[in-house]
Amino acid sequence: MLTSDHETDKAFQVVAGGVVAPSFMATGLFAWWRRPQNHTGLLMYAVGAAFVAAALRDANTPVLFWLGVALNNLLIAVLAHLLVAFPTGRLSGRPERRLVGRFYVSAIAVSTVPVLFKRSCGCATPEPRNVFPIAEAPGIATAVAVVAGVGLIVAVSGIAVLLVRRWRASSVAQRRIVAPVLWTGAVLVAAVPLLVMLQVAEAPKAAQNAMTAVSAITIAAVPFAFLAGLLRMRYTRAEIVGGLVDRLQSSGSGIREAIATALGDPSLELVYWRARTAGYVTADGRPAQLPAAGGGRAFAEIERDGQPVAAMMFDATLADEPELISAVSSAGALALDNERLQAELRARIAELEESRARVLDAELSERRRIERDLHDGAQQRFVSLSMTVALLDRDLAGAGREQQLLASAREQLDLGLDELRELARGIHPALLTERGLAPAIEALAARAPLDVRVLEVPDERLPAQVETAAYFIVSESLTNAANHASADAATVRIGRVNGTAVVEVSDDGVGGADPTRGSGLRGLVDRLAALDGALEVESPAGGGTRVQARIPCA
Repeated sequence: MLTSDHETDKAFQVVAGGVVAPSFMATGLFAWWRRPQNHTGLLMYAVGAAFVAAALRDANTPVLFWLGVALNNLLIAVLAHLLVAFPTGRLSGRPERRLVGRFYVSAIAVSTVPVLFKRSCGCATPEPRNVFPIAEAPGIATAVAVVAGVGLIVAVSGIAVLLVRRWRASSVAQRRIVAPVLWTGAVLVAAVPLLVMLQVAEAPKAAQNAMTAVSAITIAAVPFAFLAGLLRMRYTRAEIVGGLVDRLQSSGSGIREAIATALGDPSLELVYWRARTAGYVTADGRPAQLPAAGGGRAFAEIERDGQPVAAMMFDATLADEPELISAVSSAGALALDNERLQAELRARIAELEESRARVLDAELSERRRIERDLHDGAQQRFVSLSMTVALLDRDLAGAGREQQLLASAREQLDLGLDELRELARGIHPALLTERGLAPAIEALAARAPLDVRVLEVPDERLPAQVETAAYFIVSESLTNAANHASADAATVRIGRVNGTAVVEVSDDGVGGADPTRGSGLRGLVDRLAALDGALEVESPAGGGTRVQARIPCA
């Protein structure tokens, strides 16, 4: 710069170059040393390197001069990359990569195309000879520069929208960290394209110089803004942890919401360690898996007194703040341990419910097997024996005492067969399995020793456990009405309301039924409890009885 034959403001350029490039490089190296996994430091260093590359335009050597002109806008492209990638140093998602890629192409095209299609850039006096042109086509150079300039403005607008959305989605703590860089970077990204457009339009030198000064001052401020963000990060971490403790101590805030607010990540999830299964479960006791490495999610496992307690699953960008994650984990460990105990209890309850459901399924399967064995085995033998006795009775017609004995034997066989059929139906009615609830209830009403009206029964099939429970509720209620309540009539209604089967049996008997007495109603209560159902009995003395059961069947 000091020996340049065409630089008109050597003092300003020397001061600006001597401050900006080393500031970016030193700050970038410091940030890279502090956080090797964060690429922000490398991008900061790249900005300083791009500034040095652009400064080659002050050289008197033709090759270096025109190389500096071609790389003049690389600085603003890397700055835009840094701005979008801050604070993690990574572009998250294809939209951000496309946006930054378009910015690179547009910014570099504006400065590179004239070098290839124009003998002179008109940017220096005296101007070193251009050794790179492939043709003298100033029209092409101007057209490409205009198109690239428009693309640059579009890319700047996209970056502005992205930064506004990111700012609005940030928590107060995050805004304090990123504010210095975002604001200075936003001014710079807006100022430099404007400067480029002024140069393309060959605006007055005074306007170009003023915009150059604004851009230079803003560029010089960016690395110091980044340092301010780093310093704020330390103080903010303490504020975040203090606010988390306050929220955890207040009764109105759940632990997940409190930690999500502290980290500024509404997508945060908590899972809890369960020693019995050596794995994690959700707050409601369901098994959970930690996210795989390399995706958009990261996790941190939390321990208390050397024992695993829980794990936090959060956006992968927060993995670049290990100190913050560690501080939040330590602050929430006690509350998470208490929540873990509740999750353990819910998991045990869920296992108990699953075990109870398996027992019911096994019981239902066994009932069906016994009913089938009775029907296909003992019952068929009784029928065959009854037919044999009938044949003997016919052959011994008029034989006196022998015929009387055979008639008595036939009567006892018929009674035994009826009792066996009732026993099979009591174990599990075959009609229920084969044709469903409606025919089984109609058959039950027809056999009842009182007048039974079936008002409503679903035509569609319900889950097997639900159908079995509904059948035995009706059977037990009608048996009680006939045997204990001296009822003359009863009604049966089975419907579905919001995913629940509602079974209702009413009679006109003497009332006084009590679920706490007698094994029949108590058995129904236990059966329904296994299905998360409930039994309600209204039986005032002298006022009849109404039995209503609700069984989930969604």
